[in-house]
Amino acid sequence: MKKIAVLTGVTSGFGINWIEQISDIENYKIYVLARSQKKMDELLENSSLKNIEFIKCNLDSKVSIDNTIELLKEKVDRIDLLVNNAGLFLQEYTQNTDGIELMYFVNYLAPLLLTKGLSPLLVASGGARVVNTSSFQHLNVKKSQFTPATVNNFNALEVYRESKLFITMLTKQLANEYSDKLITVNCYDPGMVNTSMTKNVMDGYAVLRFLYPLLGKLIRTPAKGAETGVYLSTSSEIKNVTGHYFKDKKTKSFNKIVGNEIYNDLLIKRTNEVLSSLN
Repeated sequence: MKKIAVLTGVTSGFGINWIEQISDIENYKIYVLARSQKKMDELLENSSLKNIEFIKCNLDSKVSIDNTIELLKEKVDRIDLLVNNAGLFLQEYTQNTDGIELMYFVNYLAPLLLTKGLSPLLVASGGARVVNTSSFQHLNVKKSQFTPATVNNFNALEVYRESKLFITMLTKQLANEYSDKLITVNCYDPGMVNTSMTKNVMDGYAVLRFLYPLLGKLIRTPAKGAETGVYLSTSSEIKNVTGHYFKDKKTKSFNKIVGNEIYNDLLIKRTNEVLSSLN
């Protein structure tokens, strides 16, 4: 019987390598949630991938995410693997249609909404895995007020770092919440990967833009960037491991904020406020 996988962020960057590698390891029926049918068609044309179904989903829209959740509930009776890999880095302040800063929404709220909405299908698997893409940048957040960015106080790198801190905190929260439901939830740092998003980050800073061609071995190939994500998705070694942050297939220490109850409660409160405004 085929396993059922649902993945975001796999039509570009190292996500392409992720979907190709898990397809080689496991007999999956894969549902790809993405905005662009064109990118999906190009991916399929240039690979030997099979058993892939595209579902149009705008991860910057709660309505689109909600509709996708309902569609998946009609299509499948369980989900064995959920990969929240889609991410954004934007140099300028941008809102979605709900008036929420876009990096915060796509990098953090979208994985939260998807995972929570699909939790009945994850439970039905009897051994589902959730894998979230974090970043070493979450370690650079020293403190957070959990206040939304505005056009007047927008710092692109700080907002990105916070969004990756939040997805890491969410990983820990969901691991605790699902501990008795046979669902594991882990996140990982792919490292600095040679993708268009990495270049976009560096293009916004003169020193980094200058150094980018000189970084050499520090810049990982997309295949290397996907490696630990594939490990978390498929390896029997971590079948029962949950609530951890990985790099290079090894557990690493979280930012201390992740284990701070005050910060965790603050994030939950702020998240609920934002979600209430969307209903």
